[in-house]
Amino acid sequence: MKIAMLGSLGNINRVAIPELIAAGHEVTVMTSSAERVAGIAELGAHAVVGDITDLDSLVATLTGADVAYLMLTGRANGSLVAHGEKVGQLFKNALLKTGVTRVVNLSSVGADQGPAIGALYVYNIIEKLLSSLPIDITFIRPVAFYGNLMSTIQTIKNQQAIINNFPASHRNAYVWPADIAATVVDAILHPVAGKTVRYVVSDMFTGDELLAALRENLDLPELKWVEISDEQALANMTAAGMPEAVATEFVKLGASQRSETAYTDLVAHLPEFGAFKLADFMPIYKAAYER
Repeated sequence: MKIAMLGSLGNINRVAIPELIAAGHEVTVMTSSAERVAGIAELGAHAVVGDITDLDSLVATLTGADVAYLMLTGRANGSLVAHGEKVGQLFKNALLKTGVTRVVNLSSVGADQGPAIGALYVYNIIEKLLSSLPIDITFIRPVAFYGNLMSTIQTIKNQQAIINNFPASHRNAYVWPADIAATVVDAILHPVAGKTVRYVVSDMFTGDELLAALRENLDLPELKWVEISDEQALANMTAAGMPEAVATEFVKLGASQRSETAYTDLVAHLPEFGAFKLADFMPIYKAAYER
């Protein structure tokens, strides 16, 4: 089987590509960096140097594929929604032009929600664009990456605090890239007709449980959780250099966690959890904290 993949040598592809190659499949990977071509070749795959916002690059990658693995990459300089609309439309046009009829799309938890979900609404847009095509497609919806928690390191060092615009009592879901990769590989190798959704979760825990783990592992008994207003969160993000349009979408996402709307569909369709737990992440977090 010929498989076309976006995502270059990201954390998911580094696991997925070798497994697909080992299973005897031909894999083509698009990368934005010529420096990664050698690394892709070392894994046994063929590289196409291109840009996700360029139709010709997408067509060159997808042409001849039996299945395409699509994921949103790149940074939005302005509106996340505008970036999603542009990339989603390019995905749709590339699929129409190449005739690929089997797709696995890396989406996100919250993709079932409207604009109030904030930063995750971009995945709703892409899912709708792809769903309009007469193709078989599996939407993979992972939850937040454990790596997102690294953003708390600076405020812990400076203020012994984790600062968010949602409460510590909120139960958050996290995922490790290898658990996503396992689901992606399974979806590619075991296609399902029609439109399907698969969530990926490694673990769920509250902010209070996260605090307890960090207090013990970092030896910071005074570590606290500080809940701030949406206005304060927006000011903090823009002061750190994030464009206001992008910051606004992330503030909305935090607000959605207060009402737990981001997890509405996830809770109704909880999958079997992956292998990587909060305890497994603690040594990784501690190493990053101590650098």
